[in-house]
Amino acid sequence: MNNTTSQVTGALPQALETLRICTAVLGIVVYSTGLTGNTLSLLLFIQKELRQVSTGQVFLLLNIFSTIHLFSLIVEYVDSIYQVQIIPNAKFRCQFILWLQNVTRTICSFLAATVSLDRYIRSEYPMKSRTWCTVANVIKLFLFYCSFSIIFYTFFFHPLNIFNNLYQCSFPVPSTFRLFVLNYLPPIRFVLICVMPVAIMIGCGRKMLWNIHQSKSRISQRTTPAQPGVTTIAAPASQGSNVTENTRKRRAAIDSMLLMMVLSNVVAYRHKRA
Repeated sequence: MNNTTSQVTGALPQALETLRICTAVLGIVVYSTGLTGNTLSLLLFIQKELRQVSTGQVFLLLNIFSTIHLFSLIVEYVDSIYQVQIIPNAKFRCQFILWLQNVTRTICSFLAATVSLDRYIRSEYPMKSRTWCTVANVIKLFLFYCSFSIIFYTFFFHPLNIFNNLYQCSFPVPSTFRLFVLNYLPPIRFVLICVMPVAIMIGCGRKMLWNIHQSKSRISQRTTPAQPGVTTIAAPASQGSNVTENTRKRRAAIDSMLLMMVLSNVVAYRHKRA
């Protein structure tokens, strides 16, 4: 009996160490891939032609803040797995990093939903989108997202939110702060940065798919050849109709590409929760 207990007791630390090593290796792969992807995306959306369009501007902001969020996660990852503190300071690790993670996570979720709304408005209301979907309006929304997130998460700077005896971030017990952070904040944040943005993305994405399908159907009907045996005289296509058809094809292609990017953001940001 004692031998069996000793074997189990000895196997448990070994299993935990194996799990830690796997997590360390997997973390390096995931974060390296994320930084590489964000760098390539930044090189794309930093171009002047894309920054002059509202959708490109939103993607640029999304890329910047997702990179900041990624760095904040790396700081926590290095501290948790390798026990290495980038800046050995309780206020930096327990207050600033937690605040930064939640702020950037919320802003990224809002921006991802904004991309879906932008493409939906452009496909559903093409005339009104000229005044609604502008870079100036994107900046206004972005400032609102930042102001809301910065103010909403200021409670992380609670003076008692510091290291405990084990050098881990610990909330004071008992206190209203601990009650709010552990009991009330998770469901509020889940609805705010998960349920609402995902609902907007799915709703707008379905409508975009429908519009793309309708656009392709109209194009295929116009290009369907006449039935054999029937003599027809086709009127020469005007230059204006060709331009309209080319514009519709290009818009459908852009919507398809951006829809895939929106769906990738849904997958990427839904797992980023504290």
